[in-house]
Amino acid sequence: MIEASRGSFAFVPAVLLFCAGLNAAPASAQNTAAIAGAIRDATGAVVPGATVTATHAATRAERSVVSDAEGRYQIAALPAGRYDVRVSLAGFRTETQTVDAAANTTADFTLGVELQEQIVVTALRRAERLQDVPATVDAFDAGLIEQAGITSMRDYVGMAPQISVVETQNIGFTFVNVRGLSQVRNSEPTVAMVVDGVLQTTGLGFSEELYDIQQVEVLKGPQGALYGRNASGGAINVTTRQPTNQFEAFARAGFGNGENMAFTGSLSGALVRDTLLGRAAVSIKDAEGWRTNITTGRKADAYNDRSFRGRLLWQPHSTVTGDLRYAYSKTEALQSQFVSNAPNFVMGAPTGGLPGIAATFGGRSNGTAEVLPGVPASIATLVGDPNNTSVGIQGNLPGVDDRSVTAVSGKIDWRTSAGTLTSVTAFDALDLVGTLETFPYFPFLQSTADPTAGTRDDALVLPPALFGPLATVNATTGQNRFHDAWSQEVRFSSPDKQRLRWILGGYTRPASTRKSTTRSPSSSWRRSTRRSSATSTRRGRPASRPKRPGSPSPGCNSTWRWACSRRRS
Repeated sequence: MIEASRGSFAFVPAVLLFCAGLNAAPASAQNTAAIAGAIRDATGAVVPGATVTATHAATRAERSVVSDAEGRYQIAALPAGRYDVRVSLAGFRTETQTVDAAANTTADFTLGVELQEQIVVTALRRAERLQDVPATVDAFDAGLIEQAGITSMRDYVGMAPQISVVETQNIGFTFVNVRGLSQVRNSEPTVAMVVDGVLQTTGLGFSEELYDIQQVEVLKGPQGALYGRNASGGAINVTTRQPTNQFEAFARAGFGNGENMAFTGSLSGALVRDTLLGRAAVSIKDAEGWRTNITTGRKADAYNDRSFRGRLLWQPHSTVTGDLRYAYSKTEALQSQFVSNAPNFVMGAPTGGLPGIAATFGGRSNGTAEVLPGVPASIATLVGDPNNTSVGIQGNLPGVDDRSVTAVSGKIDWRTSAGTLTSVTAFDALDLVGTLETFPYFPFLQSTADPTAGTRDDALVLPPALFGPLATVNATTGQNRFHDAWSQEVRFSSPDKQRLRWILGGYTRPASTRKSTTRSPSSSWRRSTRRSSATSTRRGRPASRPKRPGSPSPGCNSTWRWACSRRRS
């Protein structure tokens, strides 16, 4: 009996505890909350994909969900209490509400569009927000330029639709194609290039290195009304970084394959605070190259560039601004070299007019070349596969591809109640010198009958019977261009804040362009370069280059003669 009493006594509390637990469940459910609602934009359209985060005001515990295709969200099973509910989505302002969450709490949100950074463009000769410009403009601001690593025209062109760039075998001929409008060699460009408000007077400098850049704008469609000649395809507007009142310094260095070294740096600050500001920037690039010439044993695509830019910004009055700019760049490179990969040059027997043995140097085979299927038999051995890269560069002459560019400009803006008067005076000088080995790009050929045969480390010695038909291939060809231009632009622009806006102005560009096309025996060319220097530079490029010609016969001298022409524009 006693044991039974103890057992009953022990069982009753257990039942009571279980019942207490059943009674506690409804109390817990009553303390559970849910927050739900809809998310729309300022126009009333639903906003899917927005992140909704509820943060408990006391514990700071968070729960997050994403709005569905109808812009609705629900966060269930929350402890009751006060919550900060935050909604965020890229391109919209983040909105926050504080709610006291109960069983069913509704919190709707309306998201406004957020412009993280308003891009101001000057492609139409006045400062405007990008979204307000009545033209097709692709703008790359400083952040995007930094993020994408834009350092040349090819970089930003590759990121813009309906525009492409074609780079030829030398640095001066870069063709920009906008909406199908392009150009050919020795013709004027179809795109206007503007740097800091100054129109470039020749397309030979389009491929200059970009450094210390604030913004690049690509304007598509005819722009002759604003930029005059050579703007039927569009315009490219490059803005460099402005001088600053505060002292700034920047430097960056890099190293890559091909012994590619790069350095950019800039200094900026006030010479006279709030009145005279200055900025200087420099860019240095030096690459040994990536492709080896099997004849010379040196790299065939070395590249060296030195660029400097200086700017002075003068602000004597709130209505007057002066901008003086000087830029210089010097590029020295080896001319892009070609190879003959047709079967007749690579695999042919060492007989006939163009023996295949000329494509074999020092006992080393230089690639293979098979006849392409479907090519007529009469020309099958003369047509090479464009995708065949097995034939290496073997020409003994490295070529020359040099360019120097000098640009000086002065710009004055005078703002009045009637509008802004702008005057831009500029001078440009560009020298472009290039030469390369002629077809079929063989090593230097000598006859065994030549007393000097075997004395050159870059020559291929052939029997007289084979040398005779090939003697004419030992030659170089090239083209040199020397460009000088003054330009003057004056325009008067209406104030920006009026409904009818206008621009009135004029532009003149007296220029002189001298061109010489050359062809000469490579043996003579090599001797002339050796006389001017002990050997050559460390890249194996010739040290001498034609000097800028003067009157009365520009472009023609004893070394670079044969075909000279002059064109003035």
